[in-house]
Amino acid sequence: MEKVFEKIIEKYSLREKRIILAVSGGVDSAVLLYLSQKMLPRDNLIVAHINHGLRRESENEAIFVRGLARNYGLIFYSKDMDLNKKDEATSRQKRYEYLNWLASKETADYILTAHHLSDQVETVLLNLTRGSGPLDLWGMEELNGNILRPFLAIPKAEILNYAKKNKIRFVTDESNSDINYSRNRIRKNVVPVLKKINPKFEEGVKKSIQLSGELKSFVDLSLLRVEKNTRDKNRLKISTLKKESIFIVKALILKMLHEHLGQNHNVYSKNVEEVFKILNSSENKKTKIGKLLIEKEYDYLVFRKDKKNNRLIEKKLTLNSPELFGSHVLVCKIGSVTPQKNNVLLPLEFSDNLRVRTWQAGDKIKTVAGTKKIQDVFSDAKVPKAKRDL
Repeated sequence: MEKVFEKIIEKYSLREKRIILAVSGGVDSAVLLYLSQKMLPRDNLIVAHINHGLRRESENEAIFVRGLARNYGLIFYSKDMDLNKKDEATSRQKRYEYLNWLASKETADYILTAHHLSDQVETVLLNLTRGSGPLDLWGMEELNGNILRPFLAIPKAEILNYAKKNKIRFVTDESNSDINYSRNRIRKNVVPVLKKINPKFEEGVKKSIQLSGELKSFVDLSLLRVEKNTRDKNRLKISTLKKESIFIVKALILKMLHEHLGQNHNVYSKNVEEVFKILNSSENKKTKIGKLLIEKEYDYLVFRKDKKNNRLIEKKLTLNSPELFGSHVLVCKIGSVTPQKNNVLLPLEFSDNLRVRTWQAGDKIKTVAGTKKIQDVFSDAKVPKAKRDL
């Protein structure tokens, strides 16, 4: 345990860093707290505890962690969460929001959590049941932003043995035995069966995770190259995308979806497949995911927020009086003029009752051949949909 933790200390120069320790009071975080105060300067350590208020024991656990921090002479923060939606995903989101707020307040370099190898194995199996892709399957990273997980290569059994050997006090969360939670069902029912098949199952997963990290590095480099060649802000060039491997194209679509939907919005493999189909389809030219509209526009795949209709902007034009309309200056005049790009010729009777407004769906224009939808005029001129409202 201590040798592994020492390597993490050296790797990230933790002795010179200011650190937030996320401590729930359970055995994993209690060991993290014990090792940190033993091997790192105590002046650099801040203990943070989040009380989700989901169990009767929560208040006692907060008191217990406060006592540990006081015994070690460490700064202590506690946060009571008032959650409208009491599920694991919401709790996790709010927990990290608070930890990041505290890190900013205390100018901390890292937030240390006590996630370990057994947690990682459970995460991989959960991802497998959800149909995660080959790169998203492999769970948590040792370092993700400012979140550092120093125990990620250490099995739970080793943490329990270390706690017992060093007589480290901790509290037991009874909800960890509640098989109504998917993670607990995997821990109680699935992992023991897999260990019977292969007693070194966790070690096997650890090796696979290391290999997936190497693969991810290769994919990330390929993704940067393809993105540079195909991306123009919120657009991807379809003809260039079609020359790339399907895997890389889907990885880029996934990145675009995460970027435009935000990290709090779940993106599933079916969403990626939905967008991918648009590239080669002559019929399905758009799809909607949440509030994001993904649409084919000529040789581009465009990602934008969905709008029901454009906002109507309307102004009255007065003779010889310049009027600013968007980026244009419009002037209404009477007289003879040669038709050209910047002149619109209209019958004389409209001169005292001329209005200009933005296009609305359903607008038509009269032509010598009858009527034509303005939408079709835009299409013929290949005006991107994002610019039509202007």
